[in-house]
Amino acid sequence: MPSAVVCEGETFTIAPNRTVIVTNKSLGQGSFGIICEGLMDGGKGVAVKKFTDLKNGQSQAAREISGMEKLGDPNSADYSPYVVKMYGRTGGSDTPLRIVYELAGVDSLDNRIEKATFAEKIGWVRDILDGLRWVHGKGVAHGDISDQNILIAPVGGSSQAKIIDLGEWGEISDQEKRETDYIRIRKLLGIYMFDDLPDEVDDAAAYLKEKARIEGFNLTDEQATGMAEVFDSLINDPPPGASEVAKFDEEKLNAFKKAADVVLKAGDSLRTPVFM
Repeated sequence: MPSAVVCEGETFTIAPNRTVIVTNKSLGQGSFGIICEGLMDGGKGVAVKKFTDLKNGQSQAAREISGMEKLGDPNSADYSPYVVKMYGRTGGSDTPLRIVYELAGVDSLDNRIEKATFAEKIGWVRDILDGLRWVHGKGVAHGDISDQNILIAPVGGSSQAKIIDLGEWGEISDQEKRETDYIRIRKLLGIYMFDDLPDEVDDAAAYLKEKARIEGFNLTDEQATGMAEVFDSLINDPPPGASEVAKFDEEKLNAFKKAADVVLKAGDSLRTPVFM
């Protein structure tokens, strides 16, 4: 990345005639360039991803844009609240590309996980599974699910996980990309979010039940076992084939929501859906 890359105040327009004002506040940097805070249409907070590396960044930006466009209209009623929205982009071959995203939060999962409560983790697992199910339903394999590509957005008195960055996406029919999604989910659950989760289902159920009890939730044996079985399946079962993805994702999500119902309801009562 070029040295001394900073956020500079600028104004540009994205289709259809939406004005974006970029502030001097940086939200993060990477090999591609920098992410700056901005305002759209006079007040809506946005994150502007500016690809300053004209040699290598433009192709990465083009790939990321194509993946986001495959997800469809961000203003559609069925757009997932657990996947970041792309509002538009500007720039070209000889000027830095800028992608305008919703301002979904400045903390990634890797910055929040150590201090997260059990209830927060359970809510984020549901969000991630639901978001990935929706992305897969659009025929897209994310290709780079990780704790750094999950944003934690404040919502009401609680928080919500949002999947970001489709720079490594592929078609769901692409076996390598598809299997990468499930391998990354295994790492996310078994290493980053619940690194001390026992391997055996019965032991894992006891672990989850005790973690819940400490925070005031009374899981039944059936609920704790149900959660443990979902974790065990996601971590240990082979990834599904392309024709089995929709059924696999739906079954795991529904089983997890049913088992974790008492914890999820408590968390959801503190937050409202995000529509930006």
